[in-house]
Amino acid sequence: MAKTRPALPPSMAVTATLDCARALTPHQQMPSPEEIAELSARLAQHCAGLAKMWEGCSPGVLTSRTAIALRDWQCLRTGPGEGPFAAWLHLRAMARTCRTLLALESSQGLLLSLPEEAGHGR
Repeated sequence: MAKTRPALPPSMAVTATLDCARALTPHQQMPSPEEIAELSARLAQHCAGLAKMWEGCSPGVLTSRTAIALRDWQCLRTGPGEGPFAAWLHLRAMARTCRTLLALESSQGLLLSLPEEAGHGR
C-alpha cells in the first residue's frame, strides 16, 4: 500500500522560504561565516523534513523533478567540500534543493486539492 504524504505545516513552509531567500542572496550580500553555519543547519533540517515527506511514496507520485531533488539532497547531506567558498556554495545548493521540494509540495497539494473532474475536457 502506497504511503500518503502528510501536509506540510504552514509555519515550516514560511520559515524554509525565508531561509532559502536569505541563502540565495547575491554574492555582495553574502552572510558572515557564522550566519552561513546557522542557515546551513536550518536548511539541512528543512531539506530532511521535506525529503521525509516524500519517502515511501508510490513511484506514480514522484515526478522526475522530485526524484532529482531527493537525489540532490542525498548528495548534499555529506556537507560542504574544501575551499574558501565551499560552505557558501553548499548553502546555496541546499537552498535550491529546499526551494524545489517546497515548490513541488505546494504544487502537489494544489493538484491533490482539485476535484477529479476539474482536469477533464482540457
